[in-house]
Parts: sequence; C-alpha cells; structure tokens
Amino acid sequence: MNDDGWNQFGGNTTADMLRQRVDFIAKGGVDVLSWCSGTPELCLYPTKVGEWLGAPDRTAKITTGHTWNIAYNLRQLVEQGEDPVDVLSARCHQHGMSFISSIRMNDTHYTQG
Repeated sequence: MNDDGWNQFGGNTTADMLRQRVDFIAKGGVDVLSWCSGTPELCLYPTKVGEWLGAPDRTAKITTGHTWNIAYNLRQLVEQGEDPVDVLSARCHQHGMSFISSIRMNDTHYTQG
C-alpha cells in the first residue's frame, strides 16, 4: 500500500494512533507499506541531513492550519521520544509486513502556473 504520509497527523496524533493505523492496514491483508516520509523539501521525521516539518523554527513559518497541525503533531511525537518512521516500521514488522520509507518526487500539489 502506498500512503502519502500526511493523513496520519490530523487532530492530536499519538504513537498509538500510528500503530492502530498499521493494525487496520494489516487486517486488510496488506504485506508492504510504502509510507511517504517526505517531499523533496521537507521530511516527516527528525532528520540530521534535511529539513523536517516539525522543527520549531519551521513551524513558526507555517501559515495554513492543516500544515501547522501536522508540524505540531510531529514535534509532539518527537518530544515524547517517538520517531514516526520507527513507530510505523516497527509495527509493520510485528505484523510480518515490509516497510518502505519513500520520498515524493516532483510533487505538484501546490504548484501554480
């Protein structure tokens, strides 16, 4: 299954909610989860080599509510010692599923021309 990564972080996302999402997917017989952990410019996990959406200095620059909420939830997870990639991949492996962390290239969601 290919998951775009953004839809897990609405509301008040917890590590348990991420695990429950994998549990639900596993019940459907999915054996591989490809989770988009970032776009070319932003990562959905704390990285040392790129820019992550949940970084405090990044959050201050966000102007849309949806994106701010995602960034806030990511930061909260990390402050609790939870890395979304680690949480999701560990749960996939508990279910015997493969986990692929992917990057969305050439994303045109917000392109205007």
